[in-house]
Amino acid sequence: MVQAKGYKEVSFKDFQYRLHIAKSDCPKTYPEIAVSMGLKDIQTVKSCFDTKRQKVKDSVLSKLMACIGVHGFILWVNGERKYYISNK
Repeated sequence: MVQAKGYKEVSFKDFQYRLHIAKSDCPKTYPEIAVSMGLKDIQTVKSCFDTKRQKVKDSVLSKLMACIGVHGFILWVNGERKYYISNK
């Protein structure tokens, strides 16, 4: 397990929960988020919120987190994705 000061490792399910909460608190619409992320359509944004598996690249999720105000990151450790969210 990798320790990151101020962040905790969470499961993909918990990570997705945080994304959904942040999206519901965010005043931006899907098209506005897509434009902020430099995307041409909203389907990629919607794919970011898939709760069963990660359908988009890590870089796309990172851009989404920045757009909707989630402080976290994704790290690869021994071939597995690890999701980290700010403790704050």
